[in-house]
Amino acid sequence: MRSITRFSKVSSIVLALAFLAGCQQLALKRQQNAAAKDAGTPPAVQQAAQGQAANNQQQLLPVDFRLAQEQQDKGLQELKFQDGTKVWYLPDPVLSRADLATAEPRRTKDGRPFVRFTFNQVGAQKLASISDRFPGKYLVLTLGNSLVSVYQMQKPITNGILDIGFANDQEAISIVNRIAGQS
Repeated sequence: MRSITRFSKVSSIVLALAFLAGCQQLALKRQQNAAAKDAGTPPAVQQAAQGQAANNQQQLLPVDFRLAQEQQDKGLQELKFQDGTKVWYLPDPVLSRADLATAEPRRTKDGRPFVRFTFNQVGAQKLASISDRFPGKYLVLTLGNSLVSVYQMQKPITNGILDIGFANDQEAISIVNRIAGQS
């Protein structure tokens, strides 16, 4: 467990640096698309729209992934489910909104809904490292500090894509909309 604690400290520093670098890709893509559409719009209307976009960016909920395991250990917090099962997780996220490039609802070939989280280059490197070092452990996904899902890492994820299943299409779409600030 000491390796998770050390990893957590290093990850926290890396996450803080990434956050300070302003890597909020989802909001940036929306602003860039809006700017491209507004090329022929009068300056006063553009300024009002930019003010609204900045206001929306401030209202985005935190998106965090925390490392978790089934065994209790020092420094970990308990997460108890309705069925009585428990996992213990690191309080500091190992991945955050700053690491995300996109989140989109999808379906498997047999129709099961999931959300595809595509990470930017820094996030993809972190995900690969975490999943390689901690196979069998979990990523607890929270949105605005509310539990969204728990995903077990079975093998290294080297492509920067994390697919998390949901109960139905509405749930997957709702999660993506909340991440995009459209709740």
